[in-house]
Amino acid sequence: MKQEDADLKKEVGKLREKVRELEETLDAIRSGEVDAIVVSKDDVQQVYTLKGADHPYQSLVENIREGVLTLSRTGMILYANKQFAEMVKLPPDKIPGTSILDHICPEYHVVVKTALKGIVKKTYRINIRIRQETGFLPALISMNPLSSDKDTKVSVVVADRREDEEKIWLQARMLDAVGEAVIATDTDQRIIYWNAAATKTYGWTAKEAIGRALAGVAAPEIPKEETERIVAQLANGDTWNGEYFVRHYDGHVFPIYATNAPVFDNSRKLIAVIRTSHDISEQKQRDAALRDNGQSLLRAHVLLEAVTKGTSVLIAAQDQDFRYIFFNQTYKEEIRRITGKDLTLGASMIELFAEIPEEQKRTVNEWSKVLHGEKVNETIKFADPGGENIRIYNVLHTPLRDNNGSIVAAGEVAYDVTEQKQVEETLRETKEYLDNLFNHANAPIIVWDPQFRITRFNQAFEHLTGRKAKEVIGLPVYTLLPGKCQAESMDLIMKTTLDGEQWISTEIPILHKKGDIRTVLWNSASIFGSDGKTIISTIAQGQDITDRKRIEAEDRLRAVGYAKINETLNEEIRQRKSADTMLKKTLSLLHASLESTADAIYVVDLEGKISSYNGNFMTLWDIPPAVLASGQNETVIQHILPQLTYPEEFSASLKEIRSRTACERFDVIECKNGKIIEHYSKPQKIGHRVVGRVWSFRDITDRRHAEEKLIASLAEKEVLLREIHHRVKNNLQLISSLLDMTRMNTHDEPANSILTDMMLKIQTMAQIHARLCQSKQFGKISLITQIQDQVALFSGIYSHNGREISCEIHSNEVVLPLDLAVPCGLAMNEILSNAYKHAFNGQKNCTIRISVSQENGHIQITIRDNGTGIPAYIDFDRTGSLGISLIRTLVQHQLKGTVTHKIQDGTEISIKFPALTEGGNNVW
Repeated sequence: MKQEDADLKKEVGKLREKVRELEETLDAIRSGEVDAIVVSKDDVQQVYTLKGADHPYQSLVENIREGVLTLSRTGMILYANKQFAEMVKLPPDKIPGTSILDHICPEYHVVVKTALKGIVKKTYRINIRIRQETGFLPALISMNPLSSDKDTKVSVVVADRREDEEKIWLQARMLDAVGEAVIATDTDQRIIYWNAAATKTYGWTAKEAIGRALAGVAAPEIPKEETERIVAQLANGDTWNGEYFVRHYDGHVFPIYATNAPVFDNSRKLIAVIRTSHDISEQKQRDAALRDNGQSLLRAHVLLEAVTKGTSVLIAAQDQDFRYIFFNQTYKEEIRRITGKDLTLGASMIELFAEIPEEQKRTVNEWSKVLHGEKVNETIKFADPGGENIRIYNVLHTPLRDNNGSIVAAGEVAYDVTEQKQVEETLRETKEYLDNLFNHANAPIIVWDPQFRITRFNQAFEHLTGRKAKEVIGLPVYTLLPGKCQAESMDLIMKTTLDGEQWISTEIPILHKKGDIRTVLWNSASIFGSDGKTIISTIAQGQDITDRKRIEAEDRLRAVGYAKINETLNEEIRQRKSADTMLKKTLSLLHASLESTADAIYVVDLEGKISSYNGNFMTLWDIPPAVLASGQNETVIQHILPQLTYPEEFSASLKEIRSRTACERFDVIECKNGKIIEHYSKPQKIGHRVVGRVWSFRDITDRRHAEEKLIASLAEKEVLLREIHHRVKNNLQLISSLLDMTRMNTHDEPANSILTDMMLKIQTMAQIHARLCQSKQFGKISLITQIQDQVALFSGIYSHNGREISCEIHSNEVVLPLDLAVPCGLAMNEILSNAYKHAFNGQKNCTIRISVSQENGHIQITIRDNGTGIPAYIDFDRTGSLGISLIRTLVQHQLKGTVTHKIQDGTEISIKFPALTEGGNNVW
């Protein structure tokens, strides 16, 4: 079989060579170069002259496989060989005298007529279809003039193209399987194959399209230069593909993607082009949408990067294969710090954490939950590869869905809360230190607010009064004062609380729970607010001097006794010995008393002579015995002065005491060695006569340092609280500003309304924190100020288009703690929002009245408008409206109050809630 095929191919090759020689001969004849043909056969040569229609060369063309015709200039057939007769299925004698057009399918008549008209100037090669009884035969005709005369006869060679067309059809049929439009054209760009997909794409049926020029059917819009380049590329055997626009049967133009492939016969001669194509209109629309979405995404990316630039906010997104599809610069830097690797788009998270197995397992598990629809919010610690430089992040993961609600990716937003956690830990330690210092101090300490309510009460004070702190916290400070001394003591308390006067060794009695009265020597200090002027609390430290006062009273009694004894001695000299003995005993007792006290005691007479002193005095001032032995007060003073930081002030104090012998004096003395000495001086009297002066010195260095640390710590705490409120306020205002920008650029009314509501809620909370920053009391804000802020905000948004909404506010000053201010503010936000948005449809005289009152431990806020009122079909207590539901939730669950409404000439909504915090403290 193979040998037969080889022989057949060899014979075909010989025949093709003969045809080629024949065509060359015909060309020579046409050019006038020859006027006869010499045919050699079996070593015999015969000459054929070329004269007339029946010249001898006919015997030559009768034996070739192609059909041969001789035509007149009008297309009449003068001669036809038997091969052409076979092609048209007619007897040879029936063909001469007919027109060539009689044997060609009608759609090719125009092109053949054109060739006959221009045959004198050039030759033509045309793909046509020859008519047969039951069909047609594809053929290639070569038309050549036999002379240059205008009446020249035309030689036509007709080649059977059935084999080539069957090859083309086979290839085209194979391409049908891909579902694309398949069109085959011959070398004259006429359609020879058209499948069903082509009909669907272009609108032409196969019957309408086949035989027509491709340009007349699809009319591709391709520049001439590009067309020439495509033709050259196909002629070289290369496939061309690309996009261009074509015209549909109904006239509309649409884009296609086409692939053009050349088809060659066995001699590598181009015989056809097969074109596959498909409509890419939807793809173009999707591409345009993708470009628009891409540009929007790019703008969002740029905006998001700009907003988060320079912050510690990490933002990233991953697809379902754990590959990054978005991240900001901060996230990239943190990944480099943790893994040591550079993050790129498309990078796999699994590969990124391959060298940190535990972290890889945790992150895969976490992102997997999110990709399955969960939202993850947790606090995570990250360290660098060395396990150091730990950072703490509050991480929020959320699934990302497409328009159909399907999860296509997962997003992550993380906030660096390392400093916040450190600040919280520092605050906790500071608070614990201050609490321990306050609670376990040896001296009784008490703190009260400007309303004279007790706010702090340490253990020493519990011991002093016999009362527990929980029994007195929140009670008026006069509860601790004896009834007969309340007026005088409260006068002193009011001066230090309201005017800022300091107590320095001020005696105020304290009532014990059992009824005993203890005498306490007080020192006080005012605690100021952030402005440094407003007193927000008063702290006082006491020293129980009841026993000392008793001793002093006894001393006074003894002094009286001494006077009587002296009088008795003058009158009764005989009793001197017994009096001397009694005096020695008394002096001994006095000396023992002086030595047993914790204070340093020093006594001098009016002449400046040392009367007495105890060991603590010598130790405190490091006085050598020789100095005291001199008996001169001035010598002792000169020894003390060099030890003082401010000796001039002490000398001035001594000078005043000498000039006013009956005065009492209290001073605090600073020493160069850092000691702080509490100095108390009072006259020594016998009866009403001043006989000398008693000096009392006490080392209060440790106590003073403790007080300074306490005050510094409290000041630091105030700064930290202010900074926290400031940062929260800034963050909320940033979010509010972003929402406002989005709202201003949103033309969709429902979306704009939602963004406005969200912005107002966040702005309400931001206003509360702003007021806390400005407040003199960090935990409280003014309710009337907050309402005014909200009214101003709503008026700025909703008073427009010629409609002015006036708002009247009637309220006394009421302040709220933070835990009541936020829910109260949000509830007011919802009520005012409903009034501004819905109460005045088409109404011009618009008024809202707000009243705030506080009675019997409750705060009542009433908001009334003169609008159209809530529709009757809405059940205020059961409606599922988001705004009304939010009002009920905030008032009932967070404020522990009630909400009521009335509909009469408008709408009136009242909320009422306790004016006490959960800890039991009154809000004002």
